[in-house]
Amino acid sequence: DSLPAVLRSLNERQEVPAGIAVDGLEVAPADYLAAAARALRALLESGEPPGSLRIVPTVCRSEEQVDQQAAESGWRSVMLPPGFAAPNLVELARLGAWTLKPAVLCA
Repeated sequence: DSLPAVLRSLNERQEVPAGIAVDGLEVAPADYLAAAARALRALLESGEPPGSLRIVPTVCRSEEQVDQQAAESGWRSVMLPPGFAAPNLVELARLGAWTLKPAVLCA
């Protein structure tokens, strides 16, 4: 049931929705995409779609690559005014970090 809504969002806005309704529950995009990837892998390996699919919370390790200390160090640059801080940029980087991973199809 959720696939048409996700495909519509991809086609109309070129983005995965911030939340995806599955059986009346709101699912995070990373959790949904991880489940979709497992389903695709099962289909490619066996030639059959899985009979059922479990959506479980994922751990997004790419967020760990956003370095708060490096950002704060950069804010002390001579090019920026004294006392400059941009914590929202660090949060934005953290939120977007998972989108930076390349997808590799293994045949």
